[in-house]
Amino acid sequence: MTVYAVTERGIPTTQRGLRFRTAVFNADVPLFIAAGSSGATFHWPGYTRADALRDEFIQLADRWHDETGHLSSPMQIAMHDAYQRIIGIGDRVIPYILRDLSNRGGQWYWALHALTGASPVPNDALGDVPRMKGAWLRWGRQHGYLLD
Repeated sequence: MTVYAVTERGIPTTQRGLRFRTAVFNADVPLFIAAGSSGATFHWPGYTRADALRDEFIQLADRWHDETGHLSSPMQIAMHDAYQRIIGIGDRVIPYILRDLSNRGGQWYWALHALTGASPVPNDALGDVPRMKGAWLRWGRQHGYLLD
């Protein structure tokens, strides 16, 4: 059985064996849910291509986090299919990657470098995850990808 949960963050959770499918929404826009024997569908007036990109990123990032959270090898983490598909989307996902890095962490550094060509992490911070994360988030703010 699939239970649909509407959340602001769009991060799926599992509770009592049920897999939650999530939908990110704007509270000012009405959400229409049509439930039938084949499942439920969602419709938001004004749903845009940017929303579809965000939803695709969330789906891929959730799968990547779920399937690589136990790994310690940066190479295995970066070679995961979902991670590679995110890179393949192109620079349109940079704001989503930075937001995910800020909220959940993770080894997004390879993808960010591949997509931007930037290397904002000082040599003495390599391997220091909090400093690496901070350097990329500062870079994102300075280049207009993150607004606080």
